[in-house]
Amino acid sequence: MNDRVPEHQREGMGARLVNHAAQLADSLRLDGVTVRAWRESETFFAGLGFIPFGDANRDQLHPRRLWRPL
Repeated sequence: MNDRVPEHQREGMGARLVNHAAQLADSLRLDGVTVRAWRESETFFAGLGFIPFGDANRDQLHPRRLWRPL
């Protein structure tokens, strides 16, 4: 299933949402935020400063857990 709408990609909405969540986490004095990334979105999160942690399981729909320290 592909719910992408190409004409609305690369407008910055995803980055704004992630950055807002990071700001909220920072205001709560958390150390960072984590995401479970779809295979196709791993590079998106890496571009926002997320780094892999834990074991990757390429057989899973969400193969990576990614961490962004605050």
